[in-house]
Amino acid sequence: MHVSEWLRRTGQGWKLKLGMAWILGSIVLLGAAIVLGGAATLTWIVFALAFSAAGFSWTAFAVRCPACRKRAVFWVMVHEPGHGWLLRMTTADSCPVCGDSAAPSA
Repeated sequence: MHVSEWLRRTGQGWKLKLGMAWILGSIVLLGAAIVLGGAATLTWIVFALAFSAAGFSWTAFAVRCPACRKRAVFWVMVHEPGHGWLLRMTTADSCPVCGDSAAPSA
């Protein structure tokens, strides 16, 4: 998965990668719980949904701008139309909230 230059410069690219892997794992877990069925299906579905909510929340709140301290991914999720938040976070050259580029100091 490609992360933006801004995430790379701030050293937070791993957070977006981990969050996306967590969400993907949640989808697989939920699918397995539904397909496998059985007596414990409801328990597994609730567990999968809780795991998914935790992954989504962590992804939304983990990335902070070093300059303005805002939660950049959450801000983009709220302000970007549709599902454009992931594309925006993988192409951002600066903080989507304050515009700080996190450029290395000279």
